[in-house]
Amino acid sequence: MAVQQDPQFEKKLQVQPINDEDKEKEKPRGNCVTFFTYFAESTSFMGIPKIWASPRLVFKVMWALFFLAATGVMIAQLVQLFTTFYSYPIKTSVKLGFTSLPFPTVTICNMNPIMLSKAHMLDCSIQKLLKIPSSYQSDDCVNATDEVDLTTFTEYVCDEDGCYEEETSGLDDAFVRKQMIADYLGGEYEDIRQSVGHDLETMLIECSINGRKCSSSNFTTFLSRDLGNCYTLKNKGFKATKSGPES
Repeated sequence: MAVQQDPQFEKKLQVQPINDEDKEKEKPRGNCVTFFTYFAESTSFMGIPKIWASPRLVFKVMWALFFLAATGVMIAQLVQLFTTFYSYPIKTSVKLGFTSLPFPTVTICNMNPIMLSKAHMLDCSIQKLLKIPSSYQSDDCVNATDEVDLTTFTEYVCDEDGCYEEETSGLDDAFVRKQMIADYLGGEYEDIRQSVGHDLETMLIECSINGRKCSSSNFTTFLSRDLGNCYTLKNKGFKATKSGPES
């Protein structure tokens, strides 16, 4: 009995020879080579794709030199940046600005709180303390021969233990006389104290602020215990733009 063979089956049974070149083509490539090939073709890192894709060796070398130079500059800048950062430098910036300011309050007082021509208006004890000539004293005070006893002056000193009376035997007579006059003036009426004091019109010779003239009307009066009439210059319209007496 004859059996007819299928020609397709015979082809399957035939052994096909394998060429050595085909073996080399079919050999799987190394993982490192595959990684670097993929990296060179897909990276956005400037220079590496140019080195990989350049057809001639001279272009590859040129791009490699450019890449190495740029990398060296980058590393140098990073080293400098981190060196500066870890040195913790301190930078102080000072800026001076000059703007106009409200004019400071200026007060004028006369070191002599009492006018000689008006001293007769005061109490006789003050006139005796002032030692003014008899021609300027009041009539009742001229006839009085009693002098003020400076030893009656009492000064109180306060410290952490409280206030106590200090002996005045060692104090200077001029100091005691000045303190007693201030105490007596403090007991007078304000209108009398203001009347016997100096007027600003008799003291003010000239006044100017930043070149603008001012007068006694720009001053306000207040009474000082030790200096009598004092006059304060204060005006919201005045501005200080410079320092020094000329401004």
